[in-house]
Amino acid sequence: MLGSERAIVNFKERSCSPQLYHHRKNQAVLTHSMSNSLEQLCLNDSRCLPNLEALKKSESLTAMVWAAWLLGMSLATFFVEQELAVRAVLPTKWPTCPKCHCCLRSKGRRSRQIQTLVGRVHWKRRVGRCPTGCKGSQLATLEVALGVKPHDSDQSGISTARMLVIAFLKLMRYSNTNLL
Repeated sequence: MLGSERAIVNFKERSCSPQLYHHRKNQAVLTHSMSNSLEQLCLNDSRCLPNLEALKKSESLTAMVWAAWLLGMSLATFFVEQELAVRAVLPTKWPTCPKCHCCLRSKGRRSRQIQTLVGRVHWKRRVGRCPTGCKGSQLATLEVALGVKPHDSDQSGISTARMLVIAFLKLMRYSNTNLL
């Protein structure tokens, strides 16, 4: 058998064209590379790892979709926290006190958390206060820039979004079609 005949037989065994075979081969390499990247990301955040393991061990499509959803949520939380950490260390231009007009001074970094659509997000931000101790002068410039109110525990609009998700899940449950 000549080399070209052997190649034709091999492509027939693969039951696809040479272009499709190479596309599938490249896609498999990309999928393997993406899987390794996901594992590396999950090693940086312990919340992601159980969801990745659940995805790998899923035995049904529904379980796989649910595990992928949870993995996506935990990765989104991780990315939001990473971006907040980057922004928290940027230089801060402190405004003046609204009462005595002295420039606010940093009182260090304080922890903050808030419930969002992607889960509970934790970060540390700089907090400034008037050096003369004026009441109500404490300010976190990162929160102001992000539009977060000082004592919020939920992101604005999360209650509405939560209700929409619950309604959607109930609709899926009672519908005749299985959307998962």
